[in-house]
Amino acid sequence: MIRMLPILAMLLWLSTSCKKHTIDDLPATQLHFGSGGGFAGAYTEYLLLENGQCFKKESLNGDYQAIGKTKKSEAKALFSQWETAKLAEMDFKHPGNLYYFVAMDVEGQTHRLTWGASGHSADDQLKAFYKACNALIPVGKPTNN
Repeated sequence: MIRMLPILAMLLWLSTSCKKHTIDDLPATQLHFGSGGGFAGAYTEYLLLENGQCFKKESLNGDYQAIGKTKKSEAKALFSQWETAKLAEMDFKHPGNLYYFVAMDVEGQTHRLTWGASGHSADDQLKAFYKACNALIPVGKPTNN
């Protein structure tokens, strides 16, 4: 029985560290990004979690859909990049007819950056971060995770 204790402890750790979330049971920290606008005012929003889970919401159907996972290490690196680039200290709210956004939600407090208006060019770090976000979007069919 004593020999089994380390194995049980490792299994317990693995089960808690690999938790899958549902849209109704999200962790306190979430990364949102997407784009929208145009004649119809439609938008697409992605929600990325630190464990790599990704959800997609389109204004026309209104609900988040699980669309798969990206590598946990890549997702965590993106969350770290938000901190390193000090995007939480940036204040940039200049949406245009077509706009882009990134937002970090921590404990219910959201910091959102939007751009797209002519005459208000977004910072290169912000654009690079948005590009990195889009590179992590899982491709394929929606999943039920």
